[in-house]
Parts: sequence; structure tokens; C-alpha cells
Amino acid sequence: MASRQALPKLDIPPHHGWRVGIVRAVYNESVTEAMLQEAQQCLESYGVDHDVITVPGAFEVVHIADRMLATGRYAGIVTLGCLVKGATIHDEVISHAVAQGAMALQSKYASPVGFGIMNANTLAEAEARTWHGFDAAYAVLSGLVHAPSGG
Repeated sequence: MASRQALPKLDIPPHHGWRVGIVRAVYNESVTEAMLQEAQQCLESYGVDHDVITVPGAFEVVHIADRMLATGRYAGIVTLGCLVKGATIHDEVISHAVAQGAMALQSKYASPVGFGIMNANTLAEAEARTWHGFDAAYAVLSGLVHAPSGG
């Protein structure tokens, strides 16, 4: 069983003006809804505004994240989804595509993308790890806090 690691408190600058986008896949909704609540808890605990857009599945997450970042309105994006192992390698194919897409967005926009696309062997295993939503939001905030200023 995966164990959660303690995360240090971030020093968010006052008057940061950050808005974070969250893209949540609704497939495996019981898991992704709980992940969304975790992500929102993280952002709200740091006083960061956010918007949520839902998509059917994990494969669609990157496209909408791209569109959100292209608006210039979002400082970063949290991606949330849940892939459960099946009889084929479909989950692996989707997982790799989404991971590569999320990484490309970080380079394209110089903005943090929190990778909250979870892979699990069973739905029960995924339900025990919904805290990954919090960690994905935390990763975005950490990226914003620690990113060097451009110049």
C-alpha cells in the first residue's frame, strides 16, 4: 500500500493573483470526485482561486489543459484522472500519452502542470489513494513558488 509523505508548508507570496485550472476526468467518478475535493482543499488552504472543467476521460485532459493555459488566465493546471488496469494494455497506452502531453504543456507554456492521473490495479486501490489530488495541486503551487523569475 502506498503511503502518503508529509508535505512542507509553502510560503505563498501575498497578493499573488494566481488562478489555477483543474481538469478532471469523470471516468471512475467516485475516485476523481474525491481527488477533486482533495485538490480544492489544497488550493483553498493557500487562498488560491481555481476553476474546474470536467472531461469524459483521462485522454481528453491534456487538450482542455492546453486550451486553458492558452488563455493566459491560469498560472498552472491540475490534471485529475483515474486509470484502472484491465485485461489489455489500454490503461498503459492512455497513461503514457497523458503523461507525455502534460510534460509537453509545462515546456510549451512555462507553467506547472500537476500530474494527478492515477494508475491503479483495482478501483479499491485507487479509492485508497485519492490524496493524490491534493498532491497534484500542491505540485502546481510548489512550481509557482519555486520557479525562477524570467528576465
